[in-house]
Amino acid sequence: MRYAFFGGSFDPPHLGHLHIARVAAERMRLGRVLLAPVGRQPLKSHEAAPFADRMRMLTLLAEQSPGLEASAIDAPLDARLDASLGTPPAAPLAGPSSRPNYTVDTLARLRAELPQGATLFLLAGADSFLTLPRWYRPEALLQPAERGGLLTAWILAARPGFALESLQAALPAGYLLGDQQETVGPVLTRQVWDEQGKECTPLHLLPDLDDPSTATEIREAFARAQDAPHLLPAVTQYIRDHGLYRVLG
Repeated sequence: MRYAFFGGSFDPPHLGHLHIARVAAERMRLGRVLLAPVGRQPLKSHEAAPFADRMRMLTLLAEQSPGLEASAIDAPLDARLDASLGTPPAAPLAGPSSRPNYTVDTLARLRAELPQGATLFLLAGADSFLTLPRWYRPEALLQPAERGGLLTAWILAARPGFALESLQAALPAGYLLGDQQETVGPVLTRQVWDEQGKECTPLHLLPDLDDPSTATEIREAFARAQDAPHLLPAVTQYIRDHGLYRVLG
């Protein structure tokens, strides 16, 4: 089966996230998209909502489409999450994790859990890929599965007007973005080469995914006691019922 890992803060998960997951599943013929809230972002100070709440909201979102699944694979590293999430979270989950979650470690755990022969893609925003130089062990995320790496390929969701050439600046030193572009339907593909001239994980770009919503604007709307657009009604109700985002730190 073809799996895609779609990680992020999801603070909160909104309809833009759902749209990206649906489009990726359709265009890349994915059997399962795993939407995984991160316990603690290495590049952020903290998340506004506790992990357990983000996991429950993401479950509501994933229920909207077959093939989407909320995953706890990226849960806080210093606390155990009840698998059912049917009971109130333990105290450690009420606050931020003290240890950051690194994507390369999460994917290694996920790869160990997947069936033998499964293919694994990493789904991310193209803007997020531009921060790759700040990620932990970025080279490991560019090694193809056939050479012992974790990934089959990247899937990058890009806003209208995103320039493919800008991806070169995000690659580690010595890595090159190939000149040739393969276009299959609405998917643009560019190969990546390492400093030894070996093929790395390709980059599949999903262009023109216009997403006007941002989690920051949504949180600010709730802090002002205003209606927030671009949310699933069930997620809006969950936020209100649990008093999330009333005060922003």
